[in-house]
Amino acid sequence: MMKSIADFIYPQTCLLTEEYLDEFNSNGFIKDENFSKLYRISDQDFNDLADKVISDYCFSLFAFCREDDFSKIIHNIKYRGMRKLAVYMGELLGLEFKENFRGLKIPDIDLIAPVPLHRARLRERGFNQSELICRGVSKITGIKTAADLLIRVKNTSSQTKLSRNERNKNIESAFILNKKYQSEINLKNIVILDDVITTGSTINEAVRILKESGAGQIISCSLAMARD
Repeated sequence: MMKSIADFIYPQTCLLTEEYLDEFNSNGFIKDENFSKLYRISDQDFNDLADKVISDYCFSLFAFCREDDFSKIIHNIKYRGMRKLAVYMGELLGLEFKENFRGLKIPDIDLIAPVPLHRARLRERGFNQSELICRGVSKITGIKTAADLLIRVKNTSSQTKLSRNERNKNIESAFILNKKYQSEINLKNIVILDDVITTGSTINEAVRILKESGAGQIISCSLAMARD
């Protein structure tokens, strides 16, 4: 009842168009018709992603270019603190993940873990968007989230304006395995998740640490990948 009153006084609007959301819209963030126009990953995008990452498998849901509609979603999550939107997007990712990996000869997945933020960045932002997306995926798939599997020990500068080689150097040795998982991940199959994969530098460094620590099969996963 209280939610109905609040919606009447402060009606929800689409974060892409600022139009009011009607009561039959499937979510409280984006008009369904605008959601359907977001670019899903294509076969070519998938091939590009597979070329970028060093994991055994990879998966992403959306593809985007700078300043398109999907970039607005990421901006609202990261810089406007829309945590529920992050979890909701994770649920969508989880549904697609289940559908795409059904029937394939992929080992059972033991854990899903987010690419971590450095503690200074986490204090500043208040949350790790990749962890929130993981929660949504876990809710749908039942895969256990290990939010602290990796620890970011290097407070890297922004990767946004760096070249591929500069990104690789910037992220080198940025992560370590949390010691409490050392005896638990041997041969375990793990999904490592980032909100967006651009060059693959960040997620590849995370994959490398997990592989060197004895993990089994690794799936690189992201909500979206940036088109070159």
